[in-house]
Amino acid sequence: MNTERFNGHTPGPWRAVLNETYGHMDVVMAEGDEKREAVLRLPCWACEEDMLELTAAAQLIAAAPDLKDALIKEREENKRLREDLLDYEPPEGFDWDDEHPRFSIQDWMESLAYGPARPGYWDWVNFQIVLEEDDEE
Repeated sequence: MNTERFNGHTPGPWRAVLNETYGHMDVVMAEGDEKREAVLRLPCWACEEDMLELTAAAQLIAAAPDLKDALIKEREENKRLREDLLDYEPPEGFDWDDEHPRFSIQDWMESLAYGPARPGYWDWVNFQIVLEEDDEE
């Protein structure tokens, strides 16, 4: 998704509020209650089901600036992790397809599945070796 196309939107945070005067759901800037400027107005109908759906839609729309920011941060973190993995090399004497005699690929995969673990196999192996060295001291 090209997030640059959203540059220039009304700055967040936003929130969804019921406009009791007209019965609309408004998405407004969350700051400055005395002059709440509507970012978007969603018309309501008398049907209660429509109101529930409209409220949910307004809340989702109101979360858009935060969702966009979270997406951008996640992309930056993914890019950093990808670069870290591409820069990493196995220890001397080992190839990418090798397996360390004390730390199996299966153990690494299980640690990924059941808890925090280093993202690359050889990075994880080196971390395990450092942990062992620390325990010995």
